Amino acid sequence: MASSQIQHFIHPHPLCKVSLPVVFNSYPVVFNCKGCNTFGSGISYRCSDCDFDLHEECANAPSTLSSYHHPQHRLTLVNRSGTAIGCYVCGEKVNGFSYTCPPCDFDVHPLCINSPMVSSSPNPYHNHQQQPHHESAKHKCGQSF
Repeated sequence: MASSQIQHFIHPHPLCKVSLPVVFNSYPVVFNCKGCNTFGSGISYRCSDCDFDLHEECANAPSTLSSYHHPQHRLTLVNRSGTAIGCYVCGEKVNGFSYTCPPCDFDVHPLCINSPMVSSSPNPYHNHQQQPHHESAKHKCGQSF
């Protein structure tokens, strides 16, 4: 189980694990994750002094991992702020944390990395399509998605 307080490389202050209500007075309660720059609700790691939040997945994301979305190579966590690269799973722009395979030009949001190949989104503010975005595409290395 994750600690209730962490020190994350992206922020100078400790972040505390908080559980935000999903709905308050009939309105959704959301935060903008400063890691992957997408919306979230529920659990976040937060610096209240700076109004800084990370999804639980972004706060605890390992620096490298293997994924069935790209079994050919290990993926590395990078910060891609200001890019126009699309996520392999949902097709939306990657503007922050991403798992990447540079030789294959492959990127995926941390929230999308564990999504099934056919899925609804794990995050209601980050809608996935019914199949991988690049279903018939090939990586630069020649492997099919």
